[in-house]
Amino acid sequence: MPIFETISVWLKEVLLPYGGFGLMLLAVCDSSFVSLPEVNDILLMTFSISNPGGMVTYATLTTLGSLIGCALLYGVGRKGGEAFLRRTPRMTDDKLVRMQNWYRRHGVLAVIIPSLLPPPTPFKIFVLSAGAFGISWPKFIAAVVVGRGIRYFSEGILAVIFPSLLPPPTPFKIFVLSAGAFGISWPKFIAAVVVGRGIRYFSEGILAVIYGPAAIEFVRQNFGMIGLGLAILIVASAVVYFFFARRRIRSSEA
Repeated sequence: MPIFETISVWLKEVLLPYGGFGLMLLAVCDSSFVSLPEVNDILLMTFSISNPGGMVTYATLTTLGSLIGCALLYGVGRKGGEAFLRRTPRMTDDKLVRMQNWYRRHGVLAVIIPSLLPPPTPFKIFVLSAGAFGISWPKFIAAVVVGRGIRYFSEGILAVIFPSLLPPPTPFKIFVLSAGAFGISWPKFIAAVVVGRGIRYFSEGILAVIYGPAAIEFVRQNFGMIGLGLAILIVASAVVYFFFARRRIRSSEA
């Protein structure tokens, strides 16, 4: 077993008993030097399903942990990130200058967008580049908090409100009973079930048509993360749209 995989397994076993603070420490590791793909996402949603009242705490601590881990990697980028990028294959001085200029104009988006996306999006290289090309600390921190905050809070909200998006063995029936017990209105309940089950079953049908029998195993292993990724992409698209809309309004007023 590779050394980093061994470390990942060990970290999960050691930190999980600490609940939200365990999630935070896992996020520090995952966002800095030890890759734990999908672990935070899955555990955050699992904890939120088990304890909906703690969702805000779980999402906040996971976001904070990711910010700390990203800050460590950003610091490395500030010290030696440019030298690292110069050693990258096919990286010329001209490309490096163009990247530097682009980051200085749009560096916040270069951090926000990949921070929203699930694995295998290579987020660490964007964090290193942000440090290497001199994105200011305030802008970098704001970008990570916005991106990771949207991602983790979206996951927590989906886990609490739309557990029907998730594949078995998610205990969906208990959430349906709880919705009735706590007085969720009929229109909201019907809309939630139609949206959650609709996304799930139409996605499964489309995958079956495109991929045939192979879709069954694919859905069994990956559907939860696919549904989550689609939801996060929708949220990210809305954020980017409103960001550029505000910029256009400000430009027209100037």
